[in-house]
Parts: sequence; structure tokens; C-alpha cells
Amino acid sequence: MWLTLLLCSILAFVAATPLHELWDVIDVKHSWSDIPRGWSYDSTPPGNHMFDLHIGLAQSRIDDLLGHLMEVSEPTHPRYGQHLTKEEAEELVSSSLGAVDTVKNWLTFHGINASRITHRKGGGDWLIVRVTVTEAEQLLDTKYHVYHHEPSGEMIVRTLSYSLPHILHQHVDMIAPTTYFGTLRTMRRTSFLQPEIIRPLAEVGSLADPVVDPLAADTPLGCTLNVTPACLRALYNSTNYVPRATRQNQLGIAGYLDQYANDADLQTFLGMFRSDAKGFTVPTVEVNRGGNDQNNPGIEANLDVQYASAISYPTPNIYYSTGGSPPFTPDSVTPNNTNEPYLEWITYMLSQPTIPQVITTSYGDDEQTVPEDGDSGSVPLSFI
Repeated sequence: MWLTLLLCSILAFVAATPLHELWDVIDVKHSWSDIPRGWSYDSTPPGNHMFDLHIGLAQSRIDDLLGHLMEVSEPTHPRYGQHLTKEEAEELVSSSLGAVDTVKNWLTFHGINASRITHRKGGGDWLIVRVTVTEAEQLLDTKYHVYHHEPSGEMIVRTLSYSLPHILHQHVDMIAPTTYFGTLRTMRRTSFLQPEIIRPLAEVGSLADPVVDPLAADTPLGCTLNVTPACLRALYNSTNYVPRATRQNQLGIAGYLDQYANDADLQTFLGMFRSDAKGFTVPTVEVNRGGNDQNNPGIEANLDVQYASAISYPTPNIYYSTGGSPPFTPDSVTPNNTNEPYLEWITYMLSQPTIPQVITTSYGDDEQTVPEDGDSGSVPLSFI
């Protein structure tokens, strides 16, 4: 009898607790002790401009997914090679219904109605919320500022710290944009040619075709000065290899930073360095309004697409042009880039029914600018 009365009293107390008290206990989710290296404070962003806040919900069975991955990758395991279907993998990384409802209740409490919330599934559950800077600051108990990246001149809106109600920490893996200070860039070359040792092409012969047997131990003569598709195919002993599963296999090429692959340039390159592939085309898929401006070819995009095509032909290639459209109107005090295109690209890819078996990217970031509980955790797990 007394136990029944006690339980009823507890339930009555919980039911009578004002909803706002659920959100009153605030804990820091992530913070920097100082502005990350290479960045400096610039200004305060306008409070009334809108942008998309990405809320990555906790993946309920990620340990099970990693266990499956280890089993199917181990040649001695009975399940070796028995990969999960997309639907099976999605089930393991989906968030609990309670997590989705709790976060939505929190947003509703702060005046964010359902029409401004998009629930996206793919590599886990994401809630994309359209908010103003002021609303984001209230939600996350923080202040956003414009920061300047001195080496590149890039301007972004970020915060050095953000907090969430204690009850949400178990349900939310990351929120972006917040404390991620990375600046997406093409990777630097790791080798260089000294100008005084470069000889005219006529002295070393054609670079389209190796001077010596590509299957021999020696590297083709011209490859000591220039790296062409023929050099790379010889290096990996694939000069005479002809892909056979071209109806099943695809190669994906990730592109960012308004880099567009030019179709005419590709044909010129193939004519010079892979004549049997002349006429081979690479379609562009636009992600997050990435664009495909054929009048504005990008050096990195052309390099990636041309070499990938020449090496993998006749395997079909796809170029993904991923946008990082700014949520603020550019002016003297507002940023020119606030989105995080890695996140846009990976969530898009994971929402597709089928994707290429192999994907290549030539872009990178500074690891020290990435929060441990943010993109350095959720985004890499999405790649798995």
C-alpha cells in the first residue's frame, strides 16, 4: 500500500514538473580554451540572418555496427564478406524514437515550429533547423562571432563554446556550425621539381606512352620529370589491365569550393594522355547547390577528374560538386563561408539508395581545429 502511494506521488511530481525545468540544467557540450591557431576574432554577425543548424542525434547501436564491420572484414571469420545491406546498417545507426522526440520538444519549447525542422536520415538521424543567429545563441547558451582565417582570408561564423540541457547530452552527438574551425582546402603537393633539371619534352619523348616496357622493373623514362596517367598505370602495374565489371562498379570523385570539372578540358586531356578513352564523359551531381559552371573550370576539379578518368577507364566516374553556400549575405562584416561541406556531402551520399564502390577526395583540413565530439567523431563514423 505504502509502495503504491509512493510511486503515485513520484509520478504526480514528474507530471506536475513544468516543462521548462527539463531544460534548466545546462552543461557545456564542447568548448575551446582559446581561438584555434590561424584564426582571429573579426566582428559580430547580424542577429536576424537565417542559417541551417545541423543537430546530429546519437546513434543507438554504433558498437554493433563496428562489430559487424570487424567480422565481415576478417578472412578467418565465418561471416567474412557477408556485408550488411543498406537497410540493416541504417537500423544500427538510427536514433531512438525517444531521442528524436526529446530534441523536438526542446526546439518547440524555444519557439521553433515543426515547419522549420527537417528530419533527415542517412548515416544516422539529423535534425536540420532553420534559425536566426539570435535563436541559435539562445538555444545553445552561446554567442556567435565572425572569425578570420589569416592564411586564406576566409571568414566564418563560429563560437568558442556551446551548451545543451543536461538531458540532451545523451541524445545529441554534435551540432554544427558551432566550434568547428576547419577551413576546407586542396591538399598540398608532397614533391616538387627543381626548375633547373626540367628538360624539354622533346628530349625525353612522349609522355603519353612510356618509353620502356611499363611492366619492366625500371620506371618509364619521362616519369622522372612528370607524372602522367601512363606513369601511374605503370607504377601500379595496371597498364595492360582492362576493367571487367564496368556495369556494376563506379568511381566517385568528391569536389568542393566551387570547383567545377570542365567537359572540354577532359576531352583534351584524354586525347593527349589516354587516346583510347577519348569521348569518355563524367557526369556531375550537384550536392547542396554545388553548381556546374562550364565557363569557370577549377584546377583541382580538372586535375581530379582527368587523372581519375584516365586511370580507371572504362569504369564509370561521377563527380560530386558540393556547395558551401553562405547563410549570410556577404558584406564588410559578414562571412563568406559558414557551411561545412564535408557534412553536407556525407549526409547526401548516405541518403542515396546506391553509391559508388570507391570514392576519392583530394581535400583536407587541420585536425586541431575539429572538436573531438563533433566532426572528428560523427562524420568519420558516417564514412564507416
